[in-house]
Amino acid sequence: MSARQGSLSPTHAAHRAGGGPARISCERCRRRKVKCDRARPCTQCISVNVECINVDSMKKRPISRSYAAALEEQVASLEVFIASLTSASHVERDQMLANFQQSSVDHLQPLSESDISRRGLVKGSLLRMKQRRSSQFFGETSYYPIIPCVDEEMDEDLRPSLWNSELEIQQSTTSAEQSPEGVSDVLALGQLNPQNGVCQQAMSAFFQHAYYYHMVLYREYFLRDYKAGKGPYYSDLLFYAIAALGSHLSSDDRVQNLSDTFYDCAENILHSGVLDSPDVTTVQALLLLGQRDVGHGKTTKGWLLTGLAFRMVHEMGLHLDPNHWKTTHDSEVDREALRRVYWACFIADKQLSLYLGRPPCLHSTEADVNDSVRIAYPVDWDSLLDEYIEKNTSRTQYEDGVAFTSCFTQLANLSKIVHRMITEVFEYRKTNDATILATSTKSIYVALNKWLSELPPKLHWNQWLKNTVPPYVLHLHIYYHTALIILYRPPRTLMTTHLAIFRQGFEICEQSLALILQLLKVYSRDYGFDHLPLAFIHPAATITSLVLLKLYVPGLSGEQNGTAQQLEQISAFVDTLAKTWTAALPIQTAIKGAQQKGAQTGTLHEPITFDWENMMTLDWHIDPGVEAAFNLSPAGSSGLIANEQAIIAPYEQYFQQTM
Repeated sequence: MSARQGSLSPTHAAHRAGGGPARISCERCRRRKVKCDRARPCTQCISVNVECINVDSMKKRPISRSYAAALEEQVASLEVFIASLTSASHVERDQMLANFQQSSVDHLQPLSESDISRRGLVKGSLLRMKQRRSSQFFGETSYYPIIPCVDEEMDEDLRPSLWNSELEIQQSTTSAEQSPEGVSDVLALGQLNPQNGVCQQAMSAFFQHAYYYHMVLYREYFLRDYKAGKGPYYSDLLFYAIAALGSHLSSDDRVQNLSDTFYDCAENILHSGVLDSPDVTTVQALLLLGQRDVGHGKTTKGWLLTGLAFRMVHEMGLHLDPNHWKTTHDSEVDREALRRVYWACFIADKQLSLYLGRPPCLHSTEADVNDSVRIAYPVDWDSLLDEYIEKNTSRTQYEDGVAFTSCFTQLANLSKIVHRMITEVFEYRKTNDATILATSTKSIYVALNKWLSELPPKLHWNQWLKNTVPPYVLHLHIYYHTALIILYRPPRTLMTTHLAIFRQGFEICEQSLALILQLLKVYSRDYGFDHLPLAFIHPAATITSLVLLKLYVPGLSGEQNGTAQQLEQISAFVDTLAKTWTAALPIQTAIKGAQQKGAQTGTLHEPITFDWENMMTLDWHIDPGVEAAFNLSPAGSSGLIANEQAIIAPYEQYFQQTM
């Protein structure tokens, strides 16, 4: 079936009849580099029955104030670095140049006080499991710094929260023998056939609530092949992976209870020899199953399954654009489906790496894949939409196809910047040159501001916008501000004498925090929190960590008013999130602990005893029975510089010269 079939909408026909020629060619003609008559729709698009996208009215936004300021600082930053080179010895100069990454040259920025102390500090910690004689690493960007749970003698080891500890203990034993209510009946009656009504409900829930955040498959063509019972875009393994994730977000309790059963069905197929001859649907299923595991707190298994998917991306050559192979049997849909798989894996790789604080697997420098573009809906899309996703709706009423495809592309572009942030700022580095690390931080900040300023009009958002914004656009901005907070959030290790140094960076964090809370308010008003995908877990942990810092570290924030109200708003959000995803329980526990302490002291702003050598110490208590299951002896740290003054000295000199 051709992706080019279809008819022009009445809106397009009216536009052509009543409008004059446009000033520039349409998007398709510009991309294909063919002559366009500039009518709307143009003759070229009419001849192949595809949507003619008008870019005539897409005006470029003025450069934002923050981005303009960042660009103006580049000259000053370059001067600072040159001054450092001129004052260094021959050996030091060669070392500085050798350590300086070429990728940072185009984004040089002057150093600010917020960059001084954090570079070269502890880059993560180990969680040690006594029974299994193993450990788990969680880096500086991970969700674990929000958990107030480390004793003073623990050094850099992480003590897991009560919820995560119980979860790990459960995972080390056999799974529960009893099935949820109704599941055994379904299994006995053989009702888990993919074409069964309850299975379709689970699939429908996925496409309604999770698809935009897991766009590893082409929904329209998956459903087409699902209806036919076979095809290149469908497999039972992929279906059960979709059902396992989708049923978790269903409003029907009976469907929700089948989530683990769907997962087991997918796992059984996976272990029955599928990996001996995998195809693209295997990669898609592995990614979805792994992300579901992470959402359930099974980070080890989730990390393993998603990592297997990322390895298979290279094994199948998906990191190279399909156009390189010049195969005549591949259609435009086939090539775009492969691109979609790569970019979805690339995005998930960065999200998981940031969430767990671990090195990424997929590198854009090792790939050559074109951006994902929108393919016209198949001619039977309206009937598929009505039958499997939402009754009595049209394609235009259901979604803005241009917006969500563009959102996916921009999320991939943002993930490229997040990759740089992980590898250049937070990942363990051999160099301990604080100047280079601080410059890398500023270069990431410039790149993030540039990304925001260049978003297409359909993806714009601000707090004064009155129109309804799609949920995936709201999440895109939430993710952007989450990355900003992580970039400038004070590190886990700091000294009170250096508290003022973080003030400037903390102002950026507070601005992003306020905007995330506003975005969540809009999301709650328009869509509610009942079906939140797991993509919201890390933003929830990030903003919680920031508010807890404001509560427990007096003087870090210049504005204390409203912090308690912010915590209440986050608490309502996290409470709903934790009902769906087990991984959100530690966040909920940390918030409840802070609220209980506030109730005991009469105020949430009263200073408490705080271990400044470890930002995790917020007077947490853990169940003795759970504590016995872990070996929490000091594991050391991956800090780059032992003497914090060595980090501060060169920057203090810089500020003395510029003040």
